[in-house]
Amino acid sequence: MTMKRTLILAGLFAFAASANAVVNFNITNPSQTVAAPGSGYVLVTFAGTVTLTGGFTPAGLSVEWPGNGSTFLTFDSFDAGFLAYVSAAVVDSNYTGNLFSFQVQSTDTPGLYDLNSNGSSPFAEATFDATRNGVRASDNEFFDITVTAVPEPASMAVLGLGAAALLKRRMKR
Repeated sequence: MTMKRTLILAGLFAFAASANAVVNFNITNPSQTVAAPGSGYVLVTFAGTVTLTGGFTPAGLSVEWPGNGSTFLTFDSFDAGFLAYVSAAVVDSNYTGNLFSFQVQSTDTPGLYDLNSNGSSPFAEATFDATRNGVRASDNEFFDITVTAVPEPASMAVLGLGAAALLKRRMKR
C-alpha cells in the first residue's frame, strides 16, 4: 500500500511539473528606475511575453503592488492589448507587449519598491495563469521599481552657479 501511495504522489508531482512547463511568462525589464515627478505622477509600464503550449488557454494575470516597507505604489492598469489576449482565450497562443502599469506619485518616497502588497511572497511578483480542462498552470516573475529624487529647479540653479564660479576661478589662474 505504501508503494502505491508513493507512485501516486510521484505521478501527481510529475503532472504538476509538466503543467507548469506549458506556461512561460517573462517580464522583459523586471527592474525599472524612474525619477519622481515634480507634481502629479509618471507611469512605469512593464512589458513581457507569454508562451503557451500543451492545449492551455490564457486565464489571467495577478499583480502584487510593490512597496518599500511602509507604502505601496499605485496600480494604474492592465494594458488593453494584454486584456484582449486573455479575453480571447486562444489555445496555445503567445503574447508579446505591454502587460501592466504603476503610477509613481510626486509624493512617493525615493527608494526601492520591491516588497509585495499581500504577503504571499516576500517580493512583488506577477503571476500568469492558464487552464486546460479544469487544470491550472502558472508561471511567475518578480519585479521592482526604484524611485529616484529629482532635484528641484532652485537646487539645480545653485549647483549650476557654483560650477560656473569654480570654472571662472580656474580660468583666472
